[in-house]
Amino acid sequence: MALSMKGFTISFPSHTGSEHIINQTVSFAPKKIMGGNAQVMLNGYEVRFTNSDRELFHLKVDLDRVSVASDSVEVRGRLLLRDKSGNIDDAFQGSITGVVIAETN
Repeated sequence: MALSMKGFTISFPSHTGSEHIINQTVSFAPKKIMGGNAQVMLNGYEVRFTNSDRELFHLKVDLDRVSVASDSVEVRGRLLLRDKSGNIDDAFQGSITGVVIAETN
């Protein structure tokens, strides 16, 4: 058994009205993940308001492991950017880069 690493990027197109959530599958094929042993780590992120320059009040960037299959890991990325108006009414976009580390055969 060995540790394997796979980098990934989740791209978030312009969005407004709520936290933006995207799931993505990271494949280790043809290697198999042993015993469901896999972890997700944040590598970096980039986020911006789409249409205008706004004062930043709340920024959320998050990665979670959703599930582990025999040769892949499903990752959930969450992105939120809002100003202090109390609403998520300004369009935002960005990306999250991460790494999945898994015990493989």
